[in-house]
Amino acid sequence: MKKITKKFVWICIFILLLCGCQKRRTTITFYGGTDVPLWILSADYAFEQRDYETALLYYQKIEKYYDTYNTGIDIEKAILFNSMGQCYYSFPDIENAILYFEKSSGLCEKIGDDELNFNNYWYLADLYNVKEPENSMQALEYGRKAQESAERFYGKESSKVGKAYMCQGEVYMTHMEFDKASECFEKARKIVEKAEGKNSDSMAYLYFILGEFSNKKEEYEEALAYYQEAEKIFEANENYFKLGQVYRDKGGVYTKTEEYEEAIATWDKCIELYEKNNIIDTDLGYCHFGKALVAAYLDKKDMAEEEFVKAHKIYESQSGKSKYADEMIDSIKEQLEFYYKKHYEEYKNGGFEIWYEKLITE
Repeated sequence: MKKITKKFVWICIFILLLCGCQKRRTTITFYGGTDVPLWILSADYAFEQRDYETALLYYQKIEKYYDTYNTGIDIEKAILFNSMGQCYYSFPDIENAILYFEKSSGLCEKIGDDELNFNNYWYLADLYNVKEPENSMQALEYGRKAQESAERFYGKESSKVGKAYMCQGEVYMTHMEFDKASECFEKARKIVEKAEGKNSDSMAYLYFILGEFSNKKEEYEEALAYYQEAEKIFEANENYFKLGQVYRDKGGVYTKTEEYEEAIATWDKCIELYEKNNIIDTDLGYCHFGKALVAAYLDKKDMAEEEFVKAHKIYESQSGKSKYADEMIDSIKEQLEFYYKKHYEEYKNGGFEIWYEKLITE
């Protein structure tokens, strides 16, 4: 009797998890693949846990299943492609992220799904802003499409509309069109504050962007003030992922103002926070790398070498799925070569390559 009860409980839990993780999934007709429901459950659960590598492996299986059996309705495929785009975005793999968000947006346009397409357009605006900063037209077009989709589905006073204005402001900021950026950010502030209040994650994200904006304008005190506002809200809301990004960028500002000990202390906050919450990503690698560069500048050799190695190991764990990680591994090697010439070349212990391999493996 106990065995029957236990089995029944696990079946109920499975069904509840499946329903909770499916993100508007509809009924799918399965052909020859009894594991597909489990793939969906596993993928969506991993996605919610920010384990994007595992999620992507399952999403790829589902995509292959759709292709093999010519099944899956448009909304299911649109959701799948959007989820895959977010996985690639997290690595980041810009080319594949764009590919899948555009596949999803094409299906959403076909079926008139403004809710999901707002998400697609927002990511595409951000991605094109990073990929082709010299040409803002594509990024701005997607930013405006995000705004229009949000207005149609959520209403003109929705915080989603404010988020679309933030996205457009970031594009203008990238191109140093500061007046246009300020105008967009101010529109975003009014909408988001009215819709969600002053202590929402959306307001914190706006403060975070304004910190970056002030940093770009070399107004460092103002940047730190904005980052401080973002930090307070993200910490109160227990949004540790974004809180770590605030620490990451604050450390960069302290480095620019030559407050090196403050920079190290701030990056240590991010490192401690991410390690405590098991967040291992390129942002964590960036904090170790930034700390290593400052330590090397301050001639703290032991700290510098330890942090270079930690950064290298994190980026190595992300290699293959993240072009950025591969680029950062090359940057670390380049910086270590300068470091070697300053501190070790005189000893002639076999040359840089042997020293480098020994350092990163031991």
